[in-house]
Amino acid sequence: MSNLIQWKDFCRQIPWVATVQTCNNDWTIYASLQQACKQFDAVLVIDDGSTDNTLLEVDRFIRREKPQNLHVFDLSSIDPWPEMKAPKREGMEPTEKTQAKSKFKSYSLVKQLATNCMWISIESDVIIADDARSRMLSRVEKWTEPQTDCEFFNLVMTIDP
Repeated sequence: MSNLIQWKDFCRQIPWVATVQTCNNDWTIYASLQQACKQFDAVLVIDDGSTDNTLLEVDRFIRREKPQNLHVFDLSSIDPWPEMKAPKREGMEPTEKTQAKSKFKSYSLVKQLATNCMWISIESDVIIADDARSRMLSRVEKWTEPQTDCEFFNLVMTIDP
């Protein structure tokens, strides 16, 4: 039982790091960052080669909001699995960019930059709820196997353009 008590304290003390994966989400990235920066100790924007105004919106957010916990990374040149391509869909050409690759890049960056942290992966077209961190914490602190436990939290509002 003492390990669970230690975990409850530990999960409240370690940094909570959110990655916001983005590629061409200029319509939603600003609002997504507003919520993420309020709730997490560090927010890492992972851009995967945006060709719209996504990075301009990120810059606008930084200038206006002046977050101290936001870091931006362009990982578009990294391809962990070059042979993997998403199939052609609805008139679109096959693409080398996939969610699996994006998540892997984010995970790899977090493992490199932030050891002993709680990692939250957020898509840039999702605006998390105001109380997302506290709701997640109330469940995370009950984990019995913190080294292997993992949960999917649906604490979001979505915006469809």
